[in-house]
Amino acid sequence: LENLYRSSDGGRNWQFLRQYGHSLTFGESGRAIYALGGNMLVRSLDDGQTWNQSVMPETEPGRQVSGVAAHPVKTDTVFALYDGTSDTRLPAIFISTDAGRTWAGTNLLSHICEPRLFFDHGQGQVVYAIGCGNEAWVSVDSGVTWEACGTPSDWVWVPHSESRLAVDPQ
Repeated sequence: LENLYRSSDGGRNWQFLRQYGHSLTFGESGRAIYALGGNMLVRSLDDGQTWNQSVMPETEPGRQVSGVAAHPVKTDTVFALYDGTSDTRLPAIFISTDAGRTWAGTNLLSHICEPRLFFDHGQGQVVYAIGCGNEAWVSVDSGVTWEACGTPSDWVWVPHSESRLAVDPQ
């Protein structure tokens, strides 16, 4: 587990929040903080002072949650991103519209190596995901359904940075 810290003065001082956080994201225009810890999703609505836990969707042995992403506008909408083998027929992205209490699989069956989603700058209707085989995926309905989109033949995506910094949009 990794530690989560919070700064309210531009990074001059830091406050320890908790031991969770191999994936961290802000949702609902910065109101909610989501993080992963093992097979648990934790969510805070008070700048990390208190946390609620939810169990991530079960898939298959050996398949792990590689990341979590929150919709930038839709309240309580969060995504679980899974890596695994390319021969699986299970969803690589699950979506919850109730802050992780229940989950539904999407139609994206490729595995996701980059544990992030990339939202448009508008209302979050257009979302992109990167698969492990240098394929790109797009959703035009806020992540509910997915289709492959064009990828240049010489494009190489290098996933899995060992460090992450998430900036609160507020």
